[in-house]
Amino acid sequence: MELKTARITVLLDPTRKREFERVCRENDMTPSQVMRRLIREYMDRFEPAPRLLAKVPKAPKAGSTARLVKAARARKQAAAPAPKPARRAAGR
Repeated sequence: MELKTARITVLLDPTRKREFERVCRENDMTPSQVMRRLIREYMDRFEPAPRLLAKVPKAPKAGSTARLVKAARARKQAAAPAPKPARRAAGR
């Protein structure tokens, strides 16, 4: 398990938030526990663990703009689809 945590902000209308918190209490769970479970289940369904871990690049250390730019370019390049081969003109 990770030792550090990160925060995700979710925007909900106030009524939906109150309903969610009520249902969590009725099931003896905190909203954070429910959200972590939902995220785990979603990730298990759409991204099996070995592939997920292989895709996550290490975060660069803070303080170096050059390192941040290099990391951003690497992420962008990794996410870009492979170029399609050029099509030949008809009749050749």
